[in-house]
Amino acid sequence: MKIFCVGIGGIGLSGVAQIMKSQGHELSGSDAVASDITDSLKRSDIQVQRVHRPENIDDTFDLLIYSEAVPADNPERVRAKELGIKQINYAEALGMLSKKKKTIAITGTHGKTTITGMMTSILLNAGWDPTIIIGSKIDVLNHQNFRVGAGEW
Repeated sequence: MKIFCVGIGGIGLSGVAQIMKSQGHELSGSDAVASDITDSLKRSDIQVQRVHRPENIDDTFDLLIYSEAVPADNPERVRAKELGIKQINYAEALGMLSKKKKTIAITGTHGKTTITGMMTSILLNAGWDPTIIIGSKIDVLNHQNFRVGAGEW
């Protein structure tokens, strides 16, 4: 599947993009802000555009995933709609990923990243080989915000 991510430099969507790339999907995206995350995506051979333009989207894309921070009038989202390309938000993309594995989801107002980091350490130390998406880069994941595991979790 060929996927374009609008807001790909965000902490959550960048992790989703990396995991989907590891599953064999062709990924690219856009983000108006250059960062160490967009640099990391580029090092993983994920093309990142710095300007949101309709020209970034063509009819070869199968899916557009967007950050909740990206409005419906974003030029890439508008172009995808014109072309009939399916669009889903970040939460729906997480749902797609979680259909393939057993899932532990940490929710709430405060402490999600801390608890997810603790769970990551526990699962890794238990030898479960989990796939992880977390809202921060953490030491136990070699300063990444994601991990591609072969385990069922």
